[in-house]
Amino acid sequence: MKQKQKVSYPTDFDNYDDLLDATYGDFDNISVDKPLFNKTIISKRFCSLFPKTASIEIQKISVATGDNLLEGLGQEFSNTILPFGLHQKLYNIKTPDEVKTITDTIKLALDKGEWNQHPNPPQYKDTTIHNDKFDELYHKIMMPFINTPIPSLLIEKVELELDKMGEEMQVYINSQSQVHPADLFAIKLREIAKEYFTGLLNSILLTYPKFTNGSGASSSVWSPIKTIKWCHKIQNHIQSIPEINYIIEPFLLKILSQKAITIEDFLNLNLSDALELQGQAEEAYKINSHEEAKPTQKNITTMKLIPWRREINSLKNLWEVLVKHGYIGSEVTYSLLSSHFAFIGNQSKTQEGYSMKKIVWKNSLTNLLLLIRDLNDNGIINANPFKGREDSSVNAAIHNLIEEHFCRPDLKNYRIDTIRKSSKRISGKTHLDSRFLADMHKHVQIIK
Repeated sequence: MKQKQKVSYPTDFDNYDDLLDATYGDFDNISVDKPLFNKTIISKRFCSLFPKTASIEIQKISVATGDNLLEGLGQEFSNTILPFGLHQKLYNIKTPDEVKTITDTIKLALDKGEWNQHPNPPQYKDTTIHNDKFDELYHKIMMPFINTPIPSLLIEKVELELDKMGEEMQVYINSQSQVHPADLFAIKLREIAKEYFTGLLNSILLTYPKFTNGSGASSSVWSPIKTIKWCHKIQNHIQSIPEINYIIEPFLLKILSQKAITIEDFLNLNLSDALELQGQAEEAYKINSHEEAKPTQKNITTMKLIPWRREINSLKNLWEVLVKHGYIGSEVTYSLLSSHFAFIGNQSKTQEGYSMKKIVWKNSLTNLLLLIRDLNDNGIINANPFKGREDSSVNAAIHNLIEEHFCRPDLKNYRIDTIRKSSKRISGKTHLDSRFLADMHKHVQIIK
């Protein structure tokens, strides 16, 4: 699924756009038939003709790559707390006193935020490195990739598992009939980090990391991040595809199914045959829309609806999760929530503003911003219609969407300047509600 990437390093760039251009090439200059990921049929032409299908496929790639990213972050965190040198020593210890020496060493390092003497001394291959500064940063114990001190909550979890390992080591020294406690401890460290970073993925991907001497990102972390950002780039392209393409897509898929033609075979047809099938799909759509046409009243006061690009039942599932956890008010019925969205094939893009109640959001504005961003990045909703200008950013569109469709628990509207300030404060290096973000991110991943 991975597109062939050019070699690029985190410190070579200042923003994700430049990184993606250097890694994959300028998106605008990629030909319509060239695969956007190697070993797939996903191209600009595929996206144009089958936008919903393409969006779901890109979401699958993003989700799978996100799992790889979490594995990489978990492994780096484990290596930070239990470096190779200490891990090897634990294999060879013979007495309880030796166990205590190692566990005390790790606890002292966690309390100080650095090693007195790093178990794995750096091997200087680059003589241009300023060794004193490099050594100082190398000995720091920091969270992988985001390069911040380990949060106290994580330190408590690590020390709890460290105590468990110490107890298990006492048994292992005498019996040696089980999985080595050091290996179990390393697994627990990975799980602790994966749970923590699950809630931070979106905020990490919003802001390009700043690396200092002695810090960086391994390929197991950096490569998945580039892939996920590329997925976001493709989803953004799909969101620019005209609504009519989404509407005709199921008619084209039905015709292909009836003729036993796969999407891949269709894309490989000569142009005249492909256009003939597209014409049949457009004709089927026209007949269907004529049969379903109903007179409608023209609204005087209107508000934009949020384009929903997945199955209608998926929105109902999302509503159930939000209500269950109290993230939206109980007065927000599914009927009310769904009235804020425009579904594929629904020609109404607006709703009567004077009769539309806003969605009461009972959690933090920061969490709402990140949830909407996650839904947009995965192509589940499309925030583009809320751009004030064509060249406005996705962030600006999300701000406008929230202002128009959500309100505070006291039913007061969110002010646009408040939304902007909250958005600026979002960063992978600040305190975030990791439990909320992890729970909602997991749910967003399974929306189809």
